Amino acid sequence: MKSPLADIQLKKFSVCNVYGAILVDERLNKDGLHNVRYRLTYRRERKYIATGYAYSLDDWERITSNKVRDEKLKKDKISILNGFEVIADKINEVVNEDRKPFK
Repeated sequence: MKSPLADIQLKKFSVCNVYGAILVDERLNKDGLHNVRYRLTYRRERKYIATGYAYSLDDWERITSNKVRDEKLKKDKISILNGFEVIADKINEVVNEDRKPFK
């Protein structure tokens, strides 16, 4: 059965068979919030990178919407997206140097 959280992704990318997504973890942390993670997939191998952010599902749905009204959520969204762009750029560098994305 597919989790409803699987459909709540902020952004995706694909660079030379490396796929990335920003998603929220299904499990609750000790504060009762869901951790936000970057997921990278290469040849069916997945790596997860913590963003350091955690939200309730209501806040995560607000962040993934097109118009974020809350200033804190807006700043967090920009920070999460910037981190994702840095990861995408690093993967692009690695692929251009003919190295494997995952060690």
